[in-house]
Amino acid sequence: MSTASGSPGFKGILLQMRQVDNDGIVGSWNVSASDTNFQARSCDGASNNVVTHRNNAVKGVTNEFVWTAPTTKISDVKVVATFVQAYQTFWVKVQGPTIQNVNPCDPNPCLSGGTCQQNGGGFTCICPPLFAGPICHLIDVNPCDPNPCLSGGTCQQTGGGFTCICPPSFAGPICHLIGENDIT
Repeated sequence: MSTASGSPGFKGILLQMRQVDNDGIVGSWNVSASDTNFQARSCDGASNNVVTHRNNAVKGVTNEFVWTAPTTKISDVKVVATFVQAYQTFWVKVQGPTIQNVNPCDPNPCLSGGTCQQNGGGFTCICPPLFAGPICHLIDVNPCDPNPCLSGGTCQQTGGGFTCICPPSFAGPICHLIGENDIT
């Protein structure tokens, strides 16, 4: 069978993403509403978990469908497609290669004892005290904790350092000097 351009084609399709370990159908498919040849449908009561044909016209072999993985953790998956190649009932089953489930938290990318939490296809690190950054690789030291300013001075963090705001009659970098004449 050929399409109008001379390349091979097919009349119908049943396309699913299945788990390798238990053959369960997972995820959902998206087909453009303007596509007159294909549609996403429900199989087993799930939402749009299969792609199938809308008509028996010959379809080209190059088509694009978008699959969205479920939000819950799943095992490795495989693409399973069954094609109708003629008007008679003639199905050809094609199974794609295994697609491994990639867990961005395995191994743990968080440094300094950080805890990795999977966030969709990515991850977020929960950093322990004194560490910060996307992978807990930065030391988060607050130079104002504990307050280095003496005599009731107020500490303000400035870049990687601090400045003391001294109360009246005190001066110096940490408010340790009395009177304006004692400023060094």
